[in-house]
Amino acid sequence: MDYDFNSETREEDSKAQVILAHWSESAGETEKAESHNKNALLIYEKNELALNSYACLLEKLNRKEEAEIYFNKAIEVSPVNDIYLYNRGCLYENLARTEEAINDFQKALVINPSNELANNKLTMLLEN
Repeated sequence: MDYDFNSETREEDSKAQVILAHWSESAGETEKAESHNKNALLIYEKNELALNSYACLLEKLNRKEEAEIYFNKAIEVSPVNDIYLYNRGCLYENLARTEEAINDFQKALVINPSNELANNKLTMLLEN
């Protein structure tokens, strides 16, 4: 895809691809979901929603190393998004990288103290 559109149009087109990816994934069409996420990033490589969405899909597909790369990119683009930190923390927890998971859950809570998911995960990890 070669886009000559202005930045706003590219961002909107990229967001539309993320929506299609979510629809495809919810319909069980993971190949289409992956394709839409890739298209979103080809259109606008700094689409944090697409980066996070793709990372979540890759984690579900058990492609954990790739998932980590895309979670890292999403956090690089938007370092104050508690959801992205929470998601990466869950990946680290699943990989038994407990200290990194705790760190991400703590960072998520600094950004958003009412993130109950991060609080629950952090509490669970600290109690074990």
